[in-house]
Amino acid sequence: PLESLVTEFSNFYYVFNSVAFLTYIAFTTWNIGLLWFLMTLGAGVYKGLVVTRPNQKRVAELAKVRQRCLVLRQGAWMEVDSSDIVLGEIVQVKGMGVEIPCDGLLISGSLIVN
Repeated sequence: PLESLVTEFSNFYYVFNSVAFLTYIAFTTWNIGLLWFLMTLGAGVYKGLVVTRPNQKRVAELAKVRQRCLVLRQGAWMEVDSSDIVLGEIVQVKGMGVEIPCDGLLISGSLIVN
C-alpha cells in the first residue's frame, strides 16, 4: 500500500496542489488552504488505495499465471509454457475464459477484453 501512495503522490498534480495549498496557508487564508489540503489528501489516498493498488495486485497475479499455449514456431504449432512466449510469436487462443499473461494483437476472430 505504501508504494501505491508514494507513486500516486509523486505525480505532478499533487506536487502542484501542494504548492498551491501551502501558498494559501502561508500568504492568505489558512482555512481555504487546509480545506484544499484535505481534499487533495483524500483524493490521493482514495485513488492510490482503492483504484491503483487493486490493479497492481491483479497485474502481479496475472504475471504468475502459467499455462500451456499453442505457439506458431518455425511453421508448426507447438505447445509451450506461457512464460516461454517471446515477442513476435503467434499464439492460438481457443475457448472462453482463457488468460494468457502477455500483450497481444488480434490477427483473426473476435475478442472480448475485460
